Amino acid sequence: MKTALIIPAAGSGVRLGAGRHKALVEIGGQALVRLALEPFRRIEHIVEAIVVAPQGAMPEIQEALKGVDWPTCALRVVAGGETRQDSVRNGIETIDADVSLVCVHDAARPLVTESTVLRVLAAAAEGGAATAASRPADSLRVDTADGATEPLDRDKAWLVETPQAFRYEVIRKAHAHAQATRFTATDDATLAEQCAGAKVTVVESDALNLKITKPEDLEVVRGIIEAVQG
Repeated sequence: MKTALIIPAAGSGVRLGAGRHKALVEIGGQALVRLALEPFRRIEHIVEAIVVAPQGAMPEIQEALKGVDWPTCALRVVAGGETRQDSVRNGIETIDADVSLVCVHDAARPLVTESTVLRVLAAAAEGGAATAASRPADSLRVDTADGATEPLDRDKAWLVETPQAFRYEVIRKAHAHAQATRFTATDDATLAEQCAGAKVTVVESDALNLKITKPEDLEVVRGIIEAVQG
């Protein structure tokens, strides 16, 4: 199924403390936004890729993507909004191609595998909405109304990741409804569920799919990528 890829890359990266936009931080001489695109470039039915960049960093993002070899896909950069949700909606509204699926993947997750992407896309094609996720390794506790905490069964919990994928009409309806009602969510799968009535299929990631948020995350991912590159 023809697919549009949206890469939210408009985060400021304040918690990372790198002194520049997170998507432009380099590992092995390549910006995170470029590394995040790699597994998608081998998927032929992705026909359009939209990188959503910070308003003030579009030239730098375009420069970081210069020379990307992707003959089967139109790659372009558009301006983001005030929030991640606004940025994803901006990306959806600029889709030019006639697509059946929309895939959203954070630029801050450069370790995702092609296998995980393909399984998320297949699940979305079948059920309408899907997300990559992983099981927590640590024990979990949640806050209670009395100010204490109680244990949560980690075997029933998922850590939600990207990529997430949706039938085009599902995610477009979800974002339109969310904008009209001022509903917000921390991820697009929740938005599709709450604003478009979608049933979200969870696909377990087949490898470490870390999101870079803090300096220590960056060092872990840098070590993994540099070890693989030799």
